[in-house]
Amino acid sequence: IRIEASSGRPWREMGVLLRPPALCEPLISRVFARFGIPVRSYLARRWPQSAAGRYLVSLVQTIAGGCEWGHVLELMRLPHSGVSLTPEMVRFEYIVLRELPGEGLERLMELAGPLYPIRRFLERLQHVSRGLTQDLPAERWGQSLQTLSGLADPGRPRDRLTDEEVLEIREDLAALDAFPNLLALAVQAAGDDEAAVPLDRFWSLVEAVAHQTTLRTQDNRRDAVSLLDLFEARQWELPVVFVCGLLEGQFPERHPQDLIFDNQDRLALRDAGIHLRTTTDHDAEERLLFDVAATRASEHLILSYPVIGA
Repeated sequence: IRIEASSGRPWREMGVLLRPPALCEPLISRVFARFGIPVRSYLARRWPQSAAGRYLVSLVQTIAGGCEWGHVLELMRLPHSGVSLTPEMVRFEYIVLRELPGEGLERLMELAGPLYPIRRFLERLQHVSRGLTQDLPAERWGQSLQTLSGLADPGRPRDRLTDEEVLEIREDLAALDAFPNLLALAVQAAGDDEAAVPLDRFWSLVEAVAHQTTLRTQDNRRDAVSLLDLFEARQWELPVVFVCGLLEGQFPERHPQDLIFDNQDRLALRDAGIHLRTTTDHDAEERLLFDVAATRASEHLILSYPVIGA
């Protein structure tokens, strides 16, 4: 990509196709930023993939697990805790690791001692967790958990943010804005059941909804390398296209026969009016996706694969 750009080609005339995106997209975004390559992603990001989403998931899991000290430390290491990169956190983590295992926040606040940012975080966590230890109906859970977004501290943005950092902030704001709607949808999924349930049971509904929720952040840059999955790429054509991840089992993706219904069983069910896909159908789709990838470039097509498998 840098070679093409050095010859005068605009970034917008190049694209990178991924299959499957979840394995490559985070790494590619970081590497491109390191080498000064602007990239505009057209990949649909799931709510739990956002930094704010990861923090809220970890927060609930920590509370539901009784604030086990190892989980509390993992929560505090996340950027939205507000203390992850502070000198106080380094000191506190050293103290707690010497005391493991343990659970509960009272002893942790004693260990924090004069480390004010740590004590403040633990006090806020204790205040929130007190109302989340009893069983509640789904509707009450939906109301109680809305306060958790207030514990996600994105920090103050510094001056001269890069385009990627601006997009991360926009994604976090979109994730926090979507949180109340996730709770409302989880309440709807619970139906008319008014029985009181523990936090982890209601949260499983929230996570099911969250994994189906996508975040779209506004990116108005025109001159940037496009990052696409193969399904989105069907309607694109670019002068230079890079196809990543040509690794056996990943792309083309391998589809072994189902252990319960093999191909013959599936064909018999299809004859009976029940359509189940066979490995032949999956293989045909993989060939189609490769044909799509191989025909998106009007000038140069670059196929890549890892020399050393993970």
